[in-house]
Amino acid sequence: MKLTKILIIIQRSNGDVFLSSPLIEHLYKHYINVQIDLLINDDTLAIAKTLKHINNIILFS
Repeated sequence: MKLTKILIIIQRSNGDVFLSSPLIEHLYKHYINVQIDLLINDDTLAIAKTLKHINNIILFS
């Protein structure tokens, strides 16, 4: 089975979003052509928009 999508769920603060960037970079490099999405709290949207390699940002409040 080929991996095509990854959902990363970050439930808390801006720091959690920022600290997820090495994970996202690793996933992007090791899983070619995979869709990486974030599920985040709407308070962290500004920082999440700065992350590279994210296809979709899904918000919850």
